[in-house]
Amino acid sequence: MTTLDENPQDPFGVLALPTATTPVTAAGLKAARRALLAHFGVADAPAERSGEQQRIGNQLDKAYQLVLDNTRWTIYEDHVAIVNDTGTIYRTRPDFCEGPQRLSRGRPTTICPGFARGAVGCYHLLAVEYVRLAQVLDPTPQSPDAATGDTLVEVAQVTLSGRNLLALTGYIHLVDPAHTEDINVVFSEGASIALYRGDYQVTAPASPNAVAVFALVGSEFADLWSAVRPSAKETPTITLTVLRQSATEGVLTMVGGTLDLAVAITLL
Repeated sequence: MTTLDENPQDPFGVLALPTATTPVTAAGLKAARRALLAHFGVADAPAERSGEQQRIGNQLDKAYQLVLDNTRWTIYEDHVAIVNDTGTIYRTRPDFCEGPQRLSRGRPTTICPGFARGAVGCYHLLAVEYVRLAQVLDPTPQSPDAATGDTLVEVAQVTLSGRNLLALTGYIHLVDPAHTEDINVVFSEGASIALYRGDYQVTAPASPNAVAVFALVGSEFADLWSAVRPSAKETPTITLTVLRQSATEGVLTMVGGTLDLAVAITLL
């Protein structure tokens, strides 16, 4: 599908399966989605695609919808079992995909029809790579030593109402609905939370237990807004926690009601 670069954090950078013992989270799948879209140069929104982007994008979308339903894939030691739209099971590896026997030009074969077409014809292969990348790129803290081996240390925490969080993030969304710019966030101890997008600022009273200053790239803020928008209004309280992973890298978690989100941040 592409030349191997032996970097497991890159799409198809290694020929490797996901592991059955590593969790696959929504945050990880979103990170994998961004990586694969960037790898193929495909816009996230279908309306913004043209030409070859449409074909590749359709396959990426189909694979992504598949992996979002974890009843449709199972990780084994030597393959991932993928269930397609009609209930047919395919045995998929990074370099091959096979299903039930069929006739091709009058001869029996078990090769997946999509795999036989090459390139991105097999959305089962794309689904497996989504899962593998989700495990590698997942920003959610899984254990005290995370991916880099550094201890995740709590920097600051604050609890605020879902309505206040919706108002904060909603104002930023209104001034930058395409989420093209980075967002800076400031926790002022015992006083407030402020979000900055360029010269635009929105502030809400709050009582963080410590000072924290960090940035989210536009795509991470888009993920945050997508999660907050449908549920925050009806959630009485939501807890935001800033975790340090290295000198400049960290994780922001949001937990409350049905909201359970983790996004990567840059500590400033």
